[in-house]
Amino acid sequence: MTQNNLFMVKILREKQNTSGSLGLQFFGEGDDGHEYALKTLSEGALLPATEWVCYNLCRAIGISTPDFLAVERLDGSVAFGSRMVIADQFTPASGVPELVKFFASNIIACSRIYGMDAFLGNIDRHLGNFLFRQSSTGLQPLAFDFDQAWVNLSMPFGETPWAQSRKSKLAMDFLKQRGYFDVAVAIKAGQDLVNLPNDALQIALNTCHPSWTKGVNWTTTLNIWSQRATHWSNAQSSLN
Repeated sequence: MTQNNLFMVKILREKQNTSGSLGLQFFGEGDDGHEYALKTLSEGALLPATEWVCYNLCRAIGISTPDFLAVERLDGSVAFGSRMVIADQFTPASGVPELVKFFASNIIACSRIYGMDAFLGNIDRHLGNFLFRQSSTGLQPLAFDFDQAWVNLSMPFGETPWAQSRKSKLAMDFLKQRGYFDVAVAIKAGQDLVNLPNDALQIALNTCHPSWTKGVNWTTTLNIWSQRATHWSNAQSSLN
């Protein structure tokens, strides 16, 4: 797990996101010198736990994410903190050259992210919902932002399969039409989640801050995880 610091990072200053994003309302500067995108209990009772579990499941199957921590806000509550990174994002104004730059050169990594999204019922993986960080080997896609996924979207396991009108489905089909998507790779990512240990989800939940899971009945969600091969055989139809 990423939370390995002895003392919890405290947020020293907070600012509201003025971009109009419904999925990210607050940024915070921590006492460790880093800035974080905050996902808070005030935005959704299951939002911090959803982000924590989804980030951890990504990491478990080799999908890169920003670093992340539980952080203490100014009011004493504990938020999920996704560390801000220097990275690019695709925007509608970016045009064809940027589309090729970001997605044509990262077919495998981006396809795996969509496979993971299909498993976790994430309906909001539009093309701007990837971070592309420059590494020594080129641009590295990072998965982030799961506010429209898993239990924060709807209990017990998000929306599986996706409705045809969902942003994840529309963006994935857009990439398919241009040859920038590999269905087999996406399916393999979901199978990698199926192949995780039986207690992987319980461990992720156990490492959540207690305030994020207090009073939640996880029985049905954990039952789906225990039958995740069946779940995936149904959810992967999102990728068709």
